Amino acid sequence: MSCDVCIDVIDLAIFVFFFNGSAAHEVFTPSPHGQSAEGGTIESFYDQSDTLKKEIVYYGETGKRIIQVYQKQGNPLLVEDTDISYKEPISAEKDIEISSCVTDVYFLDDKQHLIHWLKDGREIPESQYKEQEKKIIME
Repeated sequence: MSCDVCIDVIDLAIFVFFFNGSAAHEVFTPSPHGQSAEGGTIESFYDQSDTLKKEIVYYGETGKRIIQVYQKQGNPLLVEDTDISYKEPISAEKDIEISSCVTDVYFLDDKQHLIHWLKDGREIPESQYKEQEKKIIME
């Protein structure tokens, strides 16, 4: 299954489950604070005062990173982190060719502990969860 198809299927299922069509939405363009050489965006979907989903995109010359955080009452429940690398730096004269695409999907409990991890659709052993918890971007 391609990276885009996997992301779209998960996205649609979660969006329907959480939002039921009632979410409002806003886009914010933050300063990169060392996270990205080319900037990025944060898109938030919310229902009243509860942020339900954040989509954070960091752009770079040789790729981009898309982090989608699904929340309930301010607590992340699922984090989908996709790292896309291009074959060459972005250029106006050339089409972008993707050299690799890796998607990690993290399922978290109510205490923000990793309870299930998929990398490109494959389950990762629990013995690796503790170390990975420190690397998950949730905000």
